Amino acid sequence: MEYLATAKAEEVAPGIVRFNTPADFRPKVGNTLTVRDIIRDQVGMFIYESQDVTLENVGMHYMHGLGIVSQYTRNITMRNVTCAPREGSGRILASSADFMHFSGCSGKISILGCRYAGAQDDPINVHGTNLRAVKKVDDRTLELRFMHGQSYGFNAYFAGDTVAFVKASTMERFAMATVTSVKRLTDRTVEVALDRPVPQALELDHDCVENMSCTPEVEIRNCHFTRTSTRGTLMTTPRKVVIAGNTYYKTGMSAILIEGDAEGWYESGPVKDVLIENNTFIDCAYNGGPENAVIALHPSNTVVDANRPVHRNVRIIGNRFQLAGNPVLYAKSTEGLVFKDNEVELLPDTNAKQKELFILNGCKKVEIKDNVLPHAFSIKDIRFENMKKKYRK
Repeated sequence: MEYLATAKAEEVAPGIVRFNTPADFRPKVGNTLTVRDIIRDQVGMFIYESQDVTLENVGMHYMHGLGIVSQYTRNITMRNVTCAPREGSGRILASSADFMHFSGCSGKISILGCRYAGAQDDPINVHGTNLRAVKKVDDRTLELRFMHGQSYGFNAYFAGDTVAFVKASTMERFAMATVTSVKRLTDRTVEVALDRPVPQALELDHDCVENMSCTPEVEIRNCHFTRTSTRGTLMTTPRKVVIAGNTYYKTGMSAILIEGDAEGWYESGPVKDVLIENNTFIDCAYNGGPENAVIALHPSNTVVDANRPVHRNVRIIGNRFQLAGNPVLYAKSTEGLVFKDNEVELLPDTNAKQKELFILNGCKKVEIKDNVLPHAFSIKDIRFENMKKKYRK
């Protein structure tokens, strides 16, 4: 589809458009062409600065742009919500971007028994927003800037919130403070006063400030994900996360991606308590994701050191993976990673040569045991990067 996204187009007759495409692009009669606006300035439903919201037995069948956006809301339950084209509609897509997008929420997000099919971005994305520190106004006041062109203009901090100072190069939370007041300067900049002096280690125009109060506990159970060219679940929150009993079927990129980002979308920081249990993953990450891994832990830190981990305490237990020769797990800068009691098998009729099952980059205290694999497990199933021998046990 990149061919059409960049191709010159002209209308040669009513209802007929000519695309100038490379010679090797050969669509067939009967193929379905989808058209979308990549600027995400519309949503199907917007839940903003609210509390105790439940959507139950709801069908969302087409949403231009983002689907259901929940922003700075406390306690949200999505139960038996279907995000998919209506049967018989002829549509193959139900959203031009994410289905359920949670930004800066708090309390608990519960997503139970939902079904997702036909997203053009992530079915579920849970994150906060890191703002970059650009100016020290006085000893206790900072000017902060929204950095991404599609994520700005909302209230990111409130008086009384606890914030963390994040070193962008390492993604470490190196100091904390409490917000005493907030002043909006422009749609992209805010002035935040703190209860204590700005830490001396803060590097302006580089480091970020993360709102720790606006971070949720998350539970995702018994959901079904399919027909998306990107991830199934994108997750960053420092609070408890349980992803259990779900089916991820042919997600184009990693079925579950845990990032932590102060360089790209600026979506939140490290995780500290994640359980991924009793899920089924079928032919995922065939189209991309970090190293085409089914589950990926991929923070944005540029300094990779096993002694300075970003993510902690991630357990992947009792899941079933069906692979097409791609890795089952990629983990970067993670401490306390457990992968046990899982079943990993190759898809029938897979001719691809199996790559490494595990890729560990700058990790420590990793436990891989008691799994059923396509062959007898050996150290050759793991690719190590930025890890000394003492961490390769």
